[in-house]
Amino acid sequence: MKKVAVLLVSLIVILCLVASSTTVFAARKSSKKITAKGTIEKRANYDLFMAGSHRLKVKGKVSLLLRKKGKINLDRFNGRSVTIKGIVKYTVEGKKLVLVTSIK
Repeated sequence: MKKVAVLLVSLIVILCLVASSTTVFAARKSSKKITAKGTIEKRANYDLFMAGSHRLKVKGKVSLLLRKKGKINLDRFNGRSVTIKGIVKYTVEGKKLVLVTSIK
C-alpha cells in the first residue's frame, strides 16, 4: 500500500512540473514586435538576472532587457540614446526581453 501511495504522489508531482513548464514555455513562445526609444546600458557581469546583456532606460528607469539578435553590436551604443526595434520575449520572472533586430 505504501508503494502505491508513493508512486501516486510521485506521479502527481511529475504532472504538476510538466504542466507548469508547459505554461512557462508557452509564455516564452509568444512574441510581438516592438519599437522603443531610450538609453542603452550594459548590464553588470554580477547581475542576478542574466536574461539580457543590456537594458534600455527610459527617463532614468529600466524599461526593457535587451539581447542582440544576429550581428548587432549593442556595446557600440552603450550610454547613447537610441531607437530599437525587436521581438519581445518574456523571462521566467515575466519581465520583457527584447531580441534587438534593428538599432538607430
